[in-house]
Amino acid sequence: MKKYLALILFLSIPYAAISQVAMDSLTCFTPTQLKSIVQDIERGEHCYERLSLKEDLIVNLEAQILVRDSVITYERDIKSLTQSAHRKQLKKRTLGSLLSGFGSGVLTLLLLL
Repeated sequence: MKKYLALILFLSIPYAAISQVAMDSLTCFTPTQLKSIVQDIERGEHCYERLSLKEDLIVNLEAQILVRDSVITYERDIKSLTQSAHRKQLKKRTLGSLLSGFGSGVLTLLLLL
């Protein structure tokens, strides 16, 4: 706020303002030029704030992508484990039905003999 107060004072002076850039040079600004300079400074500060917000947004989006990738990986792992367990059950059932069919065939053969 203090810097804006100083800039307002400079703008209210009807005479050309003087800015010392280096030891041996002196630059004069008209009130119109000073207004333009203040607008550029304010615009730069606004752009810096927007940039900061955009950077925060990027960090948050990257975190969301990381979480989403983790969820996808866990879903794939669960699906793979489920399919593996299902295959094992099918093998047990197939082996059990094969053994029971073989056992009943042997019993039938023994009865016929």
